[in-house]
Amino acid sequence: MAIVVGLLLQIPREWPLLVLALISLAIWNTVLGYVLAYCSSSDDAVNGEAVRDGGNHG
Repeated sequence: MAIVVGLLLQIPREWPLLVLALISLAIWNTVLGYVLAYCSSSDDAVNGEAVRDGGNHG
């Protein structure tokens, strides 16, 4: 955040571009977080195979 404030103080006429960059980075960070969470979860838990048989193994 301090970098953005510093950039605003250096070139105040570019504030729309800085706002657009902040929004883009926030969206990218959110999407990347979801992708990493999906990739790190096991396939069994994602597909529901871990609880499909109700835990009855014998």
